[in-house]
Parts: sequence; C-alpha cells; structure tokens
Amino acid sequence: MKYTPMIEQYLKIKKDYQDMFLFYRLGDFYEMFFEDATRASKILEITLTARDGGAEKIPMCGVPFHSSATYIDTLVNNGYKVAICEQVSEPGQGKIVERKVVQVITPGTYMNYKNYDENNYLGSAYVKDNNIYFAFCDIMTGDSRCTVLKTMADLQDEVLKNNIKEVISIKDQKLDISAYITEVELNNDITKEKTSNITDNNLRVACDVLLDYIEKTQNKDISSLKDFEVYFKDKFVYMTNYSLKNLEVTQNMANGGKKGSLLSIVDKTSTAAGSRKLKKWLENPLLDLKEIKKRQEIVEDFTKHYFEKADVKTSLKEVYDLERISTKVSYNIVSPKELLNLKKTLAQIPEIKKLLLGFESNKLKDIAENIDELTDLYDYLEATIHEEAGQTVKEGNVIKLGFNEELDSYKNASKNGNRILLEIEEREKERTGVKNLKVGYNKIFGYFIEVSKVGLKTIDPTELGYHRKQTLSNCERFVSEELKKVEIPKDKGPDKTEDEIRAEVKKEFAREQEIREFMLKNSNKITSALKKLGIEEFVKQSFENNDGVIEFSVNGNNQSVKSSDILSKLFENLPSFGGHKPLEFGSDDDEVSRQQQMIVDEIAGYKARNNIK
Repeated sequence: MKYTPMIEQYLKIKKDYQDMFLFYRLGDFYEMFFEDATRASKILEITLTARDGGAEKIPMCGVPFHSSATYIDTLVNNGYKVAICEQVSEPGQGKIVERKVVQVITPGTYMNYKNYDENNYLGSAYVKDNNIYFAFCDIMTGDSRCTVLKTMADLQDEVLKNNIKEVISIKDQKLDISAYITEVELNNDITKEKTSNITDNNLRVACDVLLDYIEKTQNKDISSLKDFEVYFKDKFVYMTNYSLKNLEVTQNMANGGKKGSLLSIVDKTSTAAGSRKLKKWLENPLLDLKEIKKRQEIVEDFTKHYFEKADVKTSLKEVYDLERISTKVSYNIVSPKELLNLKKTLAQIPEIKKLLLGFESNKLKDIAENIDELTDLYDYLEATIHEEAGQTVKEGNVIKLGFNEELDSYKNASKNGNRILLEIEEREKERTGVKNLKVGYNKIFGYFIEVSKVGLKTIDPTELGYHRKQTLSNCERFVSEELKKVEIPKDKGPDKTEDEIRAEVKKEFAREQEIREFMLKNSNKITSALKKLGIEEFVKQSFENNDGVIEFSVNGNNQSVKSSDILSKLFENLPSFGGHKPLEFGSDDDEVSRQQQMIVDEIAGYKARNNIK
C-alpha cells in the first residue's frame, strides 16, 4: 500500500519504537497515527480524527506542542513510554521536513514530575554469581547509588523503599519484582568513565547498563550525574519497606502521603535538596559512630550559634533547586527563568561561605573553605539574563541590552522604531515649516524624509543637512545625519512586522543558546560547588520546645510527643537493629536550664560581636 511521503517517514521512524507512543512533530502539534492514535485518544480523552494517508484514510489525533507535558504526564503515569520526534530541518519547497527521535520518556526518566522534595529513580539489576547487583539514579537530581543484594526479596524491598519507577533488566534474566521492567541486551563492551571508581566488576556492569540506557533514551550528556555511591545494608539501621510503612517514617498509612508521618514533623528544611536528604537519612539511620559524631558536631555548632544559624537559614531560602537546575544545564534544556534562578542562587554562595567560616566546627569550616563562589558564572548571568526573563524565549525579554549589538538593533526596531521616527518627523515639520513632511521607509532605499514639490519651494535642503536619495514625480526623498544615526537595521521598517518579531525571537534564541553552552561548559563546576556547599547538611531552627516535646496537629486536634519517645520506639521496633540498646535522650530540668542559659549567653555574644546595644 502506498502512503504519502510524510506517512512513509512516520512509519519508518515508528518501526524502531514499536513499544511506545510516537509523538510526531507537525507544526505546532505532536501528532499520532494508526494504532497509536486509536489508543491515545481513549487514554488521553482527545478527539480521534482521520487524515488522508494516500491510499486510505488513517486514524489521527494530536496534542498542542506547548501543552504536551500534561498529556505526556498522563501516559507516563499509566506506565507507557513516549518517543519525542522533532523537526530537525527547516521546511523547504517541495521536500519533506527531516525528523528524528530526540528523546524517549519512560517512567524512570521522566523529568517534569512535580514533587520536588521527592526523587524519581531509575534502576538497573544484574543477576550474577548468586548475587543481585543493583544500581539506581535520579537523572534530574543526579543522585546515584548502587549495592549488592542477596535475594529477589531484597531487590523488591529496595525498589519499594526508594519508590523506583522503572528497572532495567538484562534480557532473559527474569526479575521477579513488581515494577515496570525494561529489558536490554547485555553488551560487555559498555564502559563508562563515571564508573571507574567501582572496583566490583559485576556492580560496575549494573551501573554501566543504567548509564548507557540514559544516554540512548535521552540523547543528552550525563556529566551532571554524581558518581555512584556504593552502600551496604550493614552500614545502616536496615529497615524494610514494611517497617517504614508501619512506623510511618516518611508516609502515613492512610493514603501514603507525607502528612502525619515522622518526616512531616521533623522536616523544617529550607531547600528541596535538604528535604530529599533528610528523607534519605530517616530511611537509612547511621550505624557508623564516626559519621554519627560528625553530624552531631555540626548540629551542636548550629545550636550554639542561634543567630548565625538563622542567618544561614535566611540565605538558604533564596537557594533554588541547584541539583535540578545543574542537570537541566547539562541536558541543555534549562529555561531563561531557571537561569535567572541560578543567578539568584549563586548570589547567596559568598554570604553562606562567610557565615560558615564564622562557626567553630572544623567540619563546617572545611565545607566553607572548599566552596567555589562561582563568581565568573554569576557575573556572566548578571550581564546576560534580564531580571524579568520568562519560561520561554518566545515570551521575550530574555537577554539584557548590551549583550549583543545585532540583537539590540532588532529589539530597537521592533519596539522603538515607530516612536523614534514619529519624533524625528515632528521635529522636522517644526524646523522646516512644511506641514505635510513625513518620515517613511521602503525596502530599497531604507529610511527617508519626504518633502512635496510645493514644500521644496520654501526650504533649502542643503542648508537643512538633507542628502537627496530619490526623486519622484510629486516629491523628493532625503536622508539626514540624524536618520543615519538611528540604531535600526537598514533592512528593517518602523513597524513591528511578523518578520521582525521572528528575527528578534531567532536572535534571542541564538543568544540564549550561547548562554546555555557557556553554562554547559561550567556545569561540572556547579555540581562540584553543590557538593561542597553541602546545602542539605544545614540544620534548621529547633522544632522542639524546652521540654523536648514536639507539638503538632492531626485532623485539627493538637497532639504532642517527646522526641526521645519517637526515636526510642523507632529503634525498639526494628528487628534488623540486632538488639542494640535504644539511644537515650535526656531532657531533665538541669539540662533545660543549661540550654536556656546557653541561649542567653549566645544572645549576649551576638550583640557584642555586632556592636548591638
């Protein structure tokens, strides 16, 4: 059966993406055809139409490009994959536009999920030598971890605990878990530089397979992903998914939401990265005494410096989600608004560094001393991104004036051209006394001053500084030095034409790409700074009263509980804890008095250091 060239192109591309919906870009729409259209129209509840495909009418449905995220979200949340097929060449007379798949969106690689305090993990499992080598990462935050498991039950538990949406499996190894499984062929030649630190060859295979899948589906650079953190269950108080659920550590038992859980009570973090880190800590309490003391040292220093802690918290409130932004920079999908948010975040780094250097803890000072303030990136963004930049280039107002001369000229032409020319026209009418004088434009001669034959009898063009450009039957056209100096391209008219707008947007986009490329070259610096900044390490103001009691509300009823009781109960009910004695937290009157006096002393010290009377 013979189809139209466009449908033939669609079928050729679709052949390689049989197990997913193909979003085929056609102008301002993503179109679907044949069975994809029939199925998608039901799932997405959109109108099914038909298109002339050559020999027959074929089913078709589509979604607008600008609102496609909503529809993709629906498909992915229902366990489907979506291949994004974009136009990669300009439309030409008599020839079909070239198209190719630029991204495959799966449950584990979806980047537009809304819960910023949650991770969206993609996993990879490799069964070998009676072990299961498991790796998983969040491609938006860069968080990457791997471990060695013994049984399929252990794997199932890790998948459920970490809410892993999709697991990559080597073909024919048959994973017995409840998750979205994607099978791939094992290629022993796959080696990734980012896994060079992993000494276990089998564990490295699991990580390499995961990275290879990300590269192939996203067609993006993976440099923003953090190095894999190798962890083992015996390093933490191991809690099964069953234990976490029943103890309501991070989710309530009613509907699986955060509200009412231990996490909802203790989460006083100021950043999305901090919230994700705290969740990770609660799910994996430390057993390593050295690491526990390290955290305690930092916490103690913050409790001793109340006002400095408050200053750090204030600065952190201006810190956006650096993990996600740096990933979007690396993937070259960062928006103008996000670049502006990155600039605002970078502006806080010097102040945070200064504050941390004022603490006593060597751990905090080490963090501070190793922070790269990234002043070159900040200065670049300060010089380029407009303070009112929007989400897309099409919204305009992205690039500051002065960054690019050609872009400035287009902006001037489209926004100020009419006003400038009208002002010149009014001044020349007043100067010459010729009431019908006008300033105009044509594509051949550019801008001109037009004077009628009658008007010419009352003026001397040479004395006025006019230079003749064109002679017509009833008028003469001139150019003045003032017109020459107007910063408007010679091939542009005074009105904001469609071509002018298109040229401006095109230049805005080109300049934004320059900025993205600059940021891409420095994305590793951003990621490195993020690690050293240790934003998620900062503790917030105490959520306890002086009696060590946490007060909270459940369904409108005020409740209270001792923090020591929560933690003791937590450890008492963990069979995997190995019978260790629960930690004890004292809150007697002497301790309360000591804490109160410490606060009084701290206030006095803060006033003295800052010359406050």
